[in-house]
Amino acid sequence: MSSYLNLGMVSPFRLARDIEALPPSDGKTKFADEFYKWRGISYNHAFYSPKPPHSHEALPAWALTTLRAHATDPRHEYTIEELERAQTDSRVWNEMQTFLEITGELHNNCRMFWGRAIIAWSRGPEDAMQKLVHLNDKFALDGLSPPSYAGLGWCLGLFDKPQGETAVFGKIRPKNVNTHKIKDKLSEFRRIAVKAVGSSEAVSSPRPSTSRQSRIESFFSPASAAKRRKLGTEDD
Repeated sequence: MSSYLNLGMVSPFRLARDIEALPPSDGKTKFADEFYKWRGISYNHAFYSPKPPHSHEALPAWALTTLRAHATDPRHEYTIEELERAQTDSRVWNEMQTFLEITGELHNNCRMFWGRAIIAWSRGPEDAMQKLVHLNDKFALDGLSPPSYAGLGWCLGLFDKPQGETAVFGKIRPKNVNTHKIKDKLSEFRRIAVKAVGSSEAVSSPRPSTSRQSRIESFFSPASAAKRRKLGTEDD
């Protein structure tokens, strides 16, 4: 629902009312946790932080220190154009980026992996945050919002604590693509991306860039909504 909340299509008060009307379940608990706690934290962070929420300066000191300490570790850096076009050596990341470009959305668990991967392709926290914000605000329909920026910040250590130190990532928490929550989404990404683009070869081919406004208009058009229902990504 983040896209609809971000663009004012659904009232958060209506969502809160609907959540409370649901019978107890794990799904309700998870959704309520994301909606009440993490969405609320992100808005508080954006309002009270002395630094802009989309800036690397809003990251905790320990995260900035560890990422800068490992900024000279060997790595392959991709340009923003290569990242936009999903032209990396990670098939999984490329499929996530392609799905994000086509649909404007990305499951939260997958976005954490998608965002963390940028660390390995950037030179320090400044470069990583700049790339993340650019990609997120250009392609995600929930971009340009406090919850979105908080999610990007979490990829770089925001609201987290230091973990065991590793090369490149330092003490930032690793994100394993082999977790079931991510693996369960990959086949869905591929299926939807192939149907939307036309072929598996086309998924990996560079696509023309489109403006965020045109993507928003396309996403909420009746034809696009009908197509998502047909592909099984949206309920009636």
